[in-house]
Amino acid sequence: MAKPSKKMQNLQNFCKFCKNIGQKQKQFKKKKSKAMQKFKKKWKISQSRQNFCRVAKKLQKLAKITIRKLTVKFNNLLEV
Repeated sequence: MAKPSKKMQNLQNFCKFCKNIGQKQKQFKKKKSKAMQKFKKKWKISQSRQNFCRVAKKLQKLAKITIRKLTVKFNNLLEV
């Protein structure tokens, strides 16, 4: 077989290069979208966890206050 000319070789290499870049871009887009989905899931979980913690802290404060009130009332009852 005859050797392809230098121009043809360069053209073929260039085409391969372009194809590789195209494939890499596709892979990158796929990876990026997967990463974004994971991030969104984690973010949602962390958001709900933060909300839960916020609510729990409020409940804890309320519980402390009610316990304090009850103990004061109980002590008052004992004193009388």
